[in-house]
Amino acid sequence: MTFADHVLGARTFLFVPGHRPDRFDKALASGADVVILDLDDAVAAQHKDEARHHVAAWLRAGHRAVGASTPRARPGSRTTSSRSAPWRAP
Repeated sequence: MTFADHVLGARTFLFVPGHRPDRFDKALASGADVVILDLDDAVAAQHKDEARHHVAAWLRAGHRAVGASTPRARPGSRTTSSRSAPWRAP
């Protein structure tokens, strides 16, 4: 199943603020079809770096983004820079 197939067939999307790692596993266990670790809208400006750190650590621990090799920043976002993001491969 491709990423697009998974998203198109999803009925529920759960957005989790990236600065709240205590909610990541709970979100996965919730039964939502898609869990999105939000680095933008759900995170206040002063917590953006913390959110990036927590999401990167969670991914390094063996979790992965469904159907994607790396998380993607929303195009045009002024607050999330995927170019310098900690999850980018060198």
